[in-house]
Amino acid sequence: MVLAFISQISPLAAPVVGTLAVVPRAVAYTTLFATVAIAAILWHFHRAQPLGNAVFWLSWWSLTGLATLTAVLSVPHHPCFSIAAIAFLGPVLLYPLRHAAMSKAPEMEWFNVAWVASALAAVVCLAAWLPWICMGSEGREKWTDWPSPIRDLVENHVISWKCAFAMWACPPAMCCEMTLVAVLCWVRARYTSLEAPSDDLTPGSSARQVLLVSSVKQVAGWLFALLMLIWIQATMNATGQQEFNQRREDMSDEVVGLAFLVFLTMSLWILDTLGPAEIAAAMHQSKMVQETTKLLQNDWVRAFVFLIAGVPMGLFLLADSAYYWVCGRGKEEREIRPIMLWTVDWRWTSILVKASWLGFIYVSVLVGVGKLTTVLLAAINEHFSGWPVFTVSAVMFVITLVIFLFPAAPGPPIYVVMGIVICSSAEAQGWSFSAALLWATLVAFLMKLAFTAVAQKFIGEPFADSDSVRRLVGIHTPYMRAIERILREPGFTMAKVTLLVGGPDWPVAVLCGVLRLSVMSIQLCISPVLLQSVFPSVLAGALLLVQSGPEEKTTHGMAEVTLVVAGGLQLLVGMVAFYYVQDVLEHNYEELSQTRPEDMKLEELEAKADAIDRAFWRESAWELLPVWLKAVLVGGLLCIQASVALLSMHESCFKKFGLMSSVERDLGGNVLSIVQPYGWLAVGLAGTTALSLASFYLWCRTHGAGSARTVLEKEQLEGEGKPII
Repeated sequence: MVLAFISQISPLAAPVVGTLAVVPRAVAYTTLFATVAIAAILWHFHRAQPLGNAVFWLSWWSLTGLATLTAVLSVPHHPCFSIAAIAFLGPVLLYPLRHAAMSKAPEMEWFNVAWVASALAAVVCLAAWLPWICMGSEGREKWTDWPSPIRDLVENHVISWKCAFAMWACPPAMCCEMTLVAVLCWVRARYTSLEAPSDDLTPGSSARQVLLVSSVKQVAGWLFALLMLIWIQATMNATGQQEFNQRREDMSDEVVGLAFLVFLTMSLWILDTLGPAEIAAAMHQSKMVQETTKLLQNDWVRAFVFLIAGVPMGLFLLADSAYYWVCGRGKEEREIRPIMLWTVDWRWTSILVKASWLGFIYVSVLVGVGKLTTVLLAAINEHFSGWPVFTVSAVMFVITLVIFLFPAAPGPPIYVVMGIVICSSAEAQGWSFSAALLWATLVAFLMKLAFTAVAQKFIGEPFADSDSVRRLVGIHTPYMRAIERILREPGFTMAKVTLLVGGPDWPVAVLCGVLRLSVMSIQLCISPVLLQSVFPSVLAGALLLVQSGPEEKTTHGMAEVTLVVAGGLQLLVGMVAFYYVQDVLEHNYEELSQTRPEDMKLEELEAKADAIDRAFWRESAWELLPVWLKAVLVGGLLCIQASVALLSMHESCFKKFGLMSSVERDLGGNVLSIVQPYGWLAVGLAGTTALSLASFYLWCRTHGAGSARTVLEKEQLEGEGKPII
């Protein structure tokens, strides 16, 4: 279907996609909403009472057709995800084939057929694309050029540059997708061919599980490497340049989104292969999972889930209500099995308030810290770039050190600006590019070391004896004790280095101070940040200095690549650090979970704070709030969700402004002009949420919730009152 109607190799692609582009985007969103809603309702009915065979297959084919229609209508607007969804229709259609034609076939035989069919589909995609690339089309000069009908659609703004690029690249992309499906089916066939594990074998010890785990690790590793290369290529070659009367668009977000979907699919496949029972047994034995589960069982995590998934949760709630009104009357709850039963014990006042706070903090950081930092760094670049190099270096050292002392300050943009400003000043005084780059890297590296020492000695250590701060940090928890054990290791170890380099700058430096660690040891172990983040970022800033000429496109692309490499290294080092923390926690859990004498006071403070928190939310429970305050809290949450959704459309909310931009030239001297109307709307919605939170806390104060909290806490701690539950 994709090759015949959407890919550029087909003469039908231009008229088909051109026609789809005329269809309003709202139609695709409506069909998507209908598909999700119907799927949720049918799933609810199927969970409560399995559907009959005829009804099930009628529902299955109807949903498949509706989902396909949604993907087809979305091609001009979201081409990457839509084409991936249409291509995935092939493996999905294997499901009815399994039940219709091969229902009695052994599982191994079926998966052998599946992987061969998927591999053949991958070969067909590649075989159709390669001759077209080799022979080309009329008027083509380079192998990456598009046919003239597609170019006309782009030049006339009928379709976007991104859509045309996806149409050009979809055959090899489909080849990769089908290859992944074939590999997974092949591994599943090998898995089923081995003997089933004995009951006396622990999870992960059987030959089939060893095969599965090793195969998944290899596939995941190759996928990660491939996706990193695609991300780098997308960032380097698909941004910023004019082509066919449109600006070439950044497709790195699409690569990240597709990567998330791929790994989600692999996770579901592993769940289906091993089965919930084996996975649950393995998770039950994992100390890391146990501690993570404890951390996730709090209202802040639930509020985060509700903030980002409130809409689908609302749809599931509607599905619960629909099933109850249609089939649930007179039945017990265990027979109805509501989808949202897992939220029945949620403290909804706490959830709504905390979700509003999380959204408000996100908007504040994105707008206040993110944009303000960018404008500030651009202004610094504009003002100091012409100064003498050593004066500029000293000034930049002090300014960036001060900026770094703010907890939310981002490291890479600061290094980039240091590369821009210092290299610009050095080259203006006759320095070579390499000498300027080395000097800027040295200054940035020394600034990073100085910041680490300052944050450690003058922020962390003064609070090392504060029980309240140590409790907030969680020094007494097994997680933090595992991190502490790694940081206290003598010498230069891989675990210690990855934890210091892969973690966030400010929290890591302050934690080292709270733990009273040796400054020289921390300076030595954090020094690899020179290669991991400092040098790539400074190099990116130096490359951005090329403003015009034939080298501009190449150097700007290389600048983007170095930043991507720095981000990839940060992610990789962070994953390695997480592995070491997990390893220490798994092997020393009994010791790390025992209370130390110095932690007894922290646990008492933790119990006291927990009692205060539970008492407060008990006095402000949802059923005790007046109707108007409930409406205010719900309205505030909806406002902040709308604000976050608006800010996701970044280009509509803010003017394009980077580290090489000018406040005078690009913003007319007015910093606030960076915010466009949609951005002001998002800020206004966030302000409305702040007012709703203020109304809630004012009501609590005037109606005695705060004073009642203290009374209940005292009664609970002295054992005179009712337990706080």
